[in-house]
Amino acid sequence: MYIVVKAYREGGTPQVLRVVEDAIVSRLRRIYAGAGIEFNGEICFSKLADLGFIDEDTAVYLIATYMSIEQAVKEIEELEELGERVKVEKTLEEITNKLLEIVHVLSQLESSSLVIQ
Repeated sequence: MYIVVKAYREGGTPQVLRVVEDAIVSRLRRIYAGAGIEFNGEICFSKLADLGFIDEDTAVYLIATYMSIEQAVKEIEELEELGERVKVEKTLEEITNKLLEIVHVLSQLESSSLVIQ
């Protein structure tokens, strides 16, 4: 997921958020399409639980992980103001790892027989 670092270098934190959202939305779109459900483009993990695709614990995990990405992006903005380049790089790595966790869960769901019917 070098794409997060590349996004930061090309467009700062707004571009990082776009890349994160695009990665998640594209998978959600495929999950919903595979289940024959219209997707409105909103990142909402609790809806996956409401529809029975994941359990509540998984939904909470995905929500918390996504929220921690949003918080890390805010941290980067603060670190930039302080000139903390090394900490920015470390935080970008954390964002990448958290995004990979979300993508992993959604990819498993996307390929599960529950969704593809």
